Amino acid sequence: MLIQGILRLLVLIIAPTVENDIESAVTEQRNGWISYQVPAAPDTPSMCCWNSLEISGCDLMQEKQGFGLSNQAPMTESIHVYVKLKNAAPEVVMPVGDHCEVKTMGVNLKNLGELTSEVSVNWLKQQAMISQANDQVENGSLYALSIHEGVKASTALIELAELNRKGVSSQAIFWLGHRSQDTIESLKKLLNTLPNGETRRMINMALQQQDSPVAYELLQRIAKEDNDQEQQRDAIFWLGQSERLNGQVLLDMLTDPNMSSLYEPLVFSLSQNESGTDHLFTILQGDFDSSVKKHAIFWLTQSDDESVQNRLIQLL
Repeated sequence: MLIQGILRLLVLIIAPTVENDIESAVTEQRNGWISYQVPAAPDTPSMCCWNSLEISGCDLMQEKQGFGLSNQAPMTESIHVYVKLKNAAPEVVMPVGDHCEVKTMGVNLKNLGELTSEVSVNWLKQQAMISQANDQVENGSLYALSIHEGVKASTALIELAELNRKGVSSQAIFWLGHRSQDTIESLKKLLNTLPNGETRRMINMALQQQDSPVAYELLQRIAKEDNDQEQQRDAIFWLGQSERLNGQVLLDMLTDPNMSSLYEPLVFSLSQNESGTDHLFTILQGDFDSSVKKHAIFWLTQSDDESVQNRLIQLL
């Protein structure tokens, strides 16, 4: 508690714009809930709470409830941020959309009204840092941050990622991958600034989440050219999970002697593709290294499809 108090004091000193609104309300309220509204990023589906995979509305009296967004939900113009407090410390940060019913009956709730994105972004960034410093489970602040409007939200996530700290940095990149604004340029920047390692590899997953041609192209370039072989290996895995995968690209990489140490993950990624079986037979019938053919045979023998087994027997 002493460390947490010191960190909160630093928040007030370093970020005085936050003190005027959210942090002062946290100090005054101490327990219960506070809420405020900010503009949402464009094309953000309305967030809400879930019960048995169905939207159920949110009830602030419930101790635990799942919340998030669905692509089937209508778009929201605003984020309504609800923050549960315990001893003047945020325990849960729950963003909901314009189309989500929130039950507040019997709840000690202080509504701060409309705030600027900058004030909210600064405060949420500080909460993520405090949670990380105290080895706490991320409380929803990064998720809320990721759906804020404007470049300041992307910048905050980049800065958290650049800390290269276990937990908070990887999660910042994960949520950056869910943003609809500024994401590719942000991930390119991190690819150049982060040292090789687990946090940097998280960029691959974020690119796969973007599911856009430009994100796929960057992921493909990482697989081919990155200076870290583990980064390449991970990128190859995520290429195999993409519906945009062009199998010929991986087949071409399997003919490059400079990629020989990555032949095994390349064949695995091909095997995961919708046209994987055909690609594997292309390897067996083509001019590929014997080790590549060995990996292809292994994955073909894992198939339960009798026609695949018959085809393999005939070929061999």
